Amino acid sequence: MVGAVHERMPVIISPDYYLQWIDNERYGGDFVKFLLRPYPAEEMACYRVSKLVNNAKNDSPDCFSPG
Repeated sequence: MVGAVHERMPVIISPDYYLQWIDNERYGGDFVKFLLRPYPAEEMACYRVSKLVNNAKNDSPDCFSPG
């Protein structure tokens, strides 16, 4: 799904693993590698947004409105 929009994709961490992601004292190495995997496409939605997102100065809900 993301490949149709851009050739790179950021890592998306499931909310189930937020604490493990930030606690590198207890988790690390192989466990972190486990988290660095493609996020399931069926759990994402893809829609066009406003061009407002192209400027970091724009910080409003309008950035998420379908464009």
